Amino acid sequence: MQLSFQFTPDALWSDGTPLSADDVACTVAALQSTPGSAEAELYRSVIEVRQGRIDGVVEVFFDRAESGYRMLFDRILQASVHEDCTDLAAAFDDELPTSAGVLRAEVWNALQMILEPVERDGVEVELGFDRVVVVPLNDVTLEVDLLRSGEVDIIAPDLAVGVGERLDDPNLSYELQSGGRVEALYLQPGAHPAASQTFADDIFRDAFWRSFDRGRIITEVYEPIRPGIVAWECGPTLVEDWCVGEEFTGGYDPGGAALDLTAAGWTQDADGFWQDPSGEPHEIVWLIDAVHARQVELVDAVVPMMAERGFRIRVEECGGGCVFADELAQLAYDMVIFASADPPDVGAAERRFSCDEVPSVDTSRSGRNVTGFCDVEADVLLDRATSTFDPGDQAGFMSDVFERTIARRHVLPLVRLPSALAWRPDKVGPESVLRRMRSTSALRLLDIAELEDRDGDGQLVIGVETWPACVNPVLSCGSIGWYRQGVGALVVPGLWELDADRRIVPGPLLRRAPYVTMLER
Repeated sequence: MQLSFQFTPDALWSDGTPLSADDVACTVAALQSTPGSAEAELYRSVIEVRQGRIDGVVEVFFDRAESGYRMLFDRILQASVHEDCTDLAAAFDDELPTSAGVLRAEVWNALQMILEPVERDGVEVELGFDRVVVVPLNDVTLEVDLLRSGEVDIIAPDLAVGVGERLDDPNLSYELQSGGRVEALYLQPGAHPAASQTFADDIFRDAFWRSFDRGRIITEVYEPIRPGIVAWECGPTLVEDWCVGEEFTGGYDPGGAALDLTAAGWTQDADGFWQDPSGEPHEIVWLIDAVHARQVELVDAVVPMMAERGFRIRVEECGGGCVFADELAQLAYDMVIFASADPPDVGAAERRFSCDEVPSVDTSRSGRNVTGFCDVEADVLLDRATSTFDPGDQAGFMSDVFERTIARRHVLPLVRLPSALAWRPDKVGPESVLRRMRSTSALRLLDIAELEDRDGDGQLVIGVETWPACVNPVLSCGSIGWYRQGVGALVVPGLWELDADRRIVPGPLLRRAPYVTMLER
């Protein structure tokens, strides 16, 4: 396959040089070859990058059809600032990534990011503010308090009980709507050596899955956040054509699950918890990010509910970057509940569910499949889905993939989480841009550049929760979404952006949509 695209004349690095095929080739080399690369598997089908015959045109050649190509080149690296693009593991230890927009990072560390307008021909780009300050807050109560006090201008709060009431303030604007995230329960099937192997027993995993009362959890945890919220039946996706039907609704059967365990020789100990036929107790390790209030609320609801059904759960707390960079990435848990925000693209699904994307035990190979799901039949279906451009065929393959996640009792979707954005209208505007930010649930340079400084303090202050410790867009820290939906997207340029429906569309670097050509061998 050949992918061709053309940079706009305005696609310039912060030093004024245009983006080119050399930069794309550098990016491919870095992500394919750097030890600990976040994207080595994803870029394995790229075999060559060439400069086209017209200025700004880049031609990328693949050794196979790759309908998930929109997941590639979400970051571009400047070749001229790197001596060897094949190993950029230490390239950003003492410097920041090069930007290619109207803002560049002047400061980026564990405490804050400060972005300032770039200069073009010695003249600073004119924006509605002098600088953007992004700060990590990690606590929704603190976020709300700082917004109400005026110390921050914008927050995108993680939803928990009471957040809406605290944001009900005449000095604030608060938008809540159906969002692009599915919160789901994932049970690691026990194939990965880092897991405790608790769910390696198919009967035990099936019994837990069938004993989980989604209706009760929605009533206790999600209804107080947004009244009327209902169980999400589609699966771990928002793409309706990929839905699997109502298998989740019919799967709840705690009585039948208990009978199946008993028939298989399982018994309950003196405390009422299940033990296997040898008398060995089974403790389930649940990894949570305790800095998020909703995770704590889920623990308070789920642990006693499952204890009533004979399942012993031990909660393992690991906050913020520890979850994403360490425990979750190393699959050192049995179950986890988190919200995913995948765009409706087969490439995104391949990252989440393919065996190739399961991280290695020693983390020498990172990957996006942090739930440990690995199924040979699902891998074949994913390969077919990413090898065709026919939407109908893709839908059939993807629906079958999610059927496999049900058959393996790997995932149980809970709800479609609303997205939220809150701001101080006396400090920042216009409202139309802020509502667009809420719809995409992502930080986009295009939106930030259109905002206005209404209180005249010269700066825009944004409070965020996700804050990875490193700024290297190549290493595994780049696999947790910081570049597409977080702070990295404000600095590291990419070909794509998300529209209001969270679809991947060409970004401002491109003159028009890329062309795809299928080549004969």
